[in-house]
Amino acid sequence: MNFLLWGGASGCLVIIIGAFGAHALRDILDDYGQSIFAKAVLYQIFHTLALIALGIINLIRPELQLSTIGYSFLLGIFFFSGSLYLLAITGIKSFEKIVNFQIDNGTNGLIPVGTTGESPTLS
Repeated sequence: MNFLLWGGASGCLVIIIGAFGAHALRDILDDYGQSIFAKAVLYQIFHTLALIALGIINLIRPELQLSTIGYSFLLGIFFFSGSLYLLAITGIKSFEKIVNFQIDNGTNGLIPVGTTGESPTLS
């Protein structure tokens, strides 16, 4: 999979979404909704930069199998930023309850784990 291409597409999309939020939703969203929307844009930018870095690493070292990590970043954009966009626009509090439940129970973050595909044996 070409994660450099996906990173570029996500970068283009996040600019469009951010501009839409800053201009079209400025008078529609309250302060809370605007802050959640801005956070979703920020997290999508972080995921996008990670995808671009992954794509560059894959060009330099194509023997590394980084697809699991790349798919994790793509899913992070879709589920994490997507749920924040939905929370900001719709105001549905069930999304907020899910996040608060995870925080209250000690979930500090999610770490995608992948492998380089190397043999685990020592030689």
